[in-house]
Amino acid sequence: METNLGHSASNTRTLDQAEHRMLEQFASNSWFLENHWPENRDRVRRIMNALLEKFPQRGASVLDVGCFNGYMSLLGHLLGFEVTGSDALGFGDRQMIFRDFGIAFLEANLNDPKPFAEVASSNYDAVIFAEIFEHILNHPLGVLKELARVLKPGGLLVITTPNPSTITNAARLLLDRYTLWGTESFGEVQKFGDGGSICQADIHYREYRTSEVTDLLKKAGFTVGTVSYLTMGSPVNEKALKRIVKRSCAPLFHRRWFGNTQFLVATR
Repeated sequence: METNLGHSASNTRTLDQAEHRMLEQFASNSWFLENHWPENRDRVRRIMNALLEKFPQRGASVLDVGCFNGYMSLLGHLLGFEVTGSDALGFGDRQMIFRDFGIAFLEANLNDPKPFAEVASSNYDAVIFAEIFEHILNHPLGVLKELARVLKPGGLLVITTPNPSTITNAARLLLDRYTLWGTESFGEVQKFGDGGSICQADIHYREYRTSEVTDLLKKAGFTVGTVSYLTMGSPVNEKALKRIVKRSCAPLFHRRWFGNTQFLVATR
């Protein structure tokens, strides 16, 4: 099923203001401002709109899984949500921002058998699980079951993950080129150490077809609602021709054959 998330003009203005304040905190990070944010802005705003639609009164407790440098956790905090960021890796930007804004942090390696063992069941109203599923090596279904466990009944899961079922990926495969991020590194890096599974954030161990994602979500105890597709935005230094193609073909990127990102909303 494919639907669109509607949101009010008020939500848009509020999100615009929060985005501006968030970007101010990363003013010295040129890579983030020129590359990561322009590429991911649409995806992140859709995630935040899903939260705003579900919890218009704000104040809901949100777990941001794989929170990276903390920008989405900060954005959620600025929108009025009670956010806890979670990751296995450390980032200087995140530590400073979380301290300054009083955002909670939970260290968790998703390759551990029970990554959220210290979290009580039915603890959060919502979970953000953005561009993380493809990085899990050990037990992907087990992680989804853990997310269902820590969510309250009726709680919201917003998940984004790459879409491998595209014409572009089919062409790459026919040309004997890589089809997912980190393909070459996969055979070169160690996956397990003396302390157990290693968190390796720059490899996609597996990219899942939409039917696989929805099937795993159902097995984990979720009811899948929204399923849609989108593409990456344009970094500052992207070639003009590629920008033009993205703009002119924008409607196509909301279809599975062309959109390189899956966007799913599910409830426990």
